[in-house]
Amino acid sequence: MNKSTETGRMRMRTEYMFVTSFVNTAVLMILINGDFSAQGFFGSAFGVVYSGNISDFNRRWWNKVGNALVVSMIFNAFFPYLKFAFFFTLNNIIRWIDRGFQADRTKTKKTSIYSYVDLYSGEQFDFAEKYSSIIMVAFVTMMYGIGMPILFPVGAFGFIMMYMVHKSKLFWAHQRPPMFDDELNNYVLNTLTYAPILMLGFGFWMLTNPEMFSNEVVWKQRYNDDPTEHVWTDVFFGNMLAKNPQALPIFIAFWFFLITIFFRNFLYSAITKCFPSMKIGAFHIEEDLPNYFAAVDDHDRNWSIKEEENSRNNLRMTIMMDETLEKLKTTEPSRKCLQGVHCYDILANLSYVD
Repeated sequence: MNKSTETGRMRMRTEYMFVTSFVNTAVLMILINGDFSAQGFFGSAFGVVYSGNISDFNRRWWNKVGNALVVSMIFNAFFPYLKFAFFFTLNNIIRWIDRGFQADRTKTKKTSIYSYVDLYSGEQFDFAEKYSSIIMVAFVTMMYGIGMPILFPVGAFGFIMMYMVHKSKLFWAHQRPPMFDDELNNYVLNTLTYAPILMLGFGFWMLTNPEMFSNEVVWKQRYNDDPTEHVWTDVFFGNMLAKNPQALPIFIAFWFFLITIFFRNFLYSAITKCFPSMKIGAFHIEEDLPNYFAAVDDHDRNWSIKEEENSRNNLRMTIMMDETLEKLKTTEPSRKCLQGVHCYDILANLSYVD
């Protein structure tokens, strides 16, 4: 991955995992089972690759694809808990065997500190898996939620399960994660703003489906025939909207959100120029920390001192000035200490050691 920071690599992994899981869960179901021949040229182009037999969100789609989608989302809601329970139990059994089936954690068969710490500290907390799961659940729920409202409580239950499992992982099973900047979190929040567009777009198409709200009978020559009068040209350019007034609010909201989301930077710039008081500035958080030498904790302080002494004695090189080294040795540490990596030395960050 061509990223220069750990946060950048984590963001790229989040993108890949989200796109893969979303396509497998939500998009392929439409493409594989869909019959787009009634949708004109664009439908015929899809039909060259995909040759399903369901032409719309109708009874056959709900029975075949909709049920499978709901079951998949319910499984995804329970899967984090099952995965955590399995690996948590497995890791404790391995540690119990290492102790010779005893409860005393001072007993071990490991012959080095590194192997002992590796066994008992747990794995790194995978932010990419966490964030990609959150985005995938939100997008699938929004995409089909209006046609299948059961997805909203299922999605909410999935979020509750993920919150509980991730909290448990941080407290009991994984190493303390490194201190990332806000790039990854902002990317996730920005991506989630596109979910309402899917909800309104697919919801509008479902609510204009004649089979859902019309009393007209659509005759079939055979059971497998799946005719549809729901064509995109009639929906957007014909009188389909007039026949289905229940979809008008969603139609208006769809275009409002679409324009707002894609042109938000321009709109925000224009609004703040007209109303400068509405501009959101950068937040400055005052942590009331002492000077650097007092804010470095004992572990980081000793690391910097030993690193400097090793460089001077063995490499004949000086990294810091004598005055700086003396301040590190003599300054009393404060109760309020720096969090994360204390200096710009890349080897001080455990994420880059390997």
